[in-house]
Amino acid sequence: QVRRYKPVKARYEAGEIHRVMGQYMTLGRNGVPVGECFKAWRIQKLEDFILKILPEWCDTMRVNIQHVTFRETTSIWGSCRSRTQRITINTNLAKYPEECAEYVLIHELNHIHHPDHSRAFYADMDRYMMDWRHWDKVLKTMDVKPILKQESGTR
Repeated sequence: QVRRYKPVKARYEAGEIHRVMGQYMTLGRNGVPVGECFKAWRIQKLEDFILKILPEWCDTMRVNIQHVTFRETTSIWGSCRSRTQRITINTNLAKYPEECAEYVLIHELNHIHHPDHSRAFYADMDRYMMDWRHWDKVLKTMDVKPILKQESGTR
């Protein structure tokens, strides 16, 4: 799913429009930073969201996560190491709606109980997030490419 995404050469300049947690935001307006600061700012939004909802989901799913890592990956949205109770979240999720990030988190937490994608795994996915299939589809189909400023002299 992640491999199909080919990044556009964004410069992160004022006026470019990027997605942040699913919403379009214009760099340089309304407190949205520009340059490398924007990338860090967007990732921080994802981290803040995940770390805010993690305790409740750990309690609900009866799991104890020792560590969450945020990393840009090219082939997966998240991963779980059930033995060490560590999960990794792809920072590219910062471009998608919060529900997509929540779905990936629940998916990875579910792997603590079910290391495979068994019927029991999917039954628990249905129990914890009834609309997870919708958010999985959003991850596969949503266009998150930035809208870049027009170069002068080009159309």
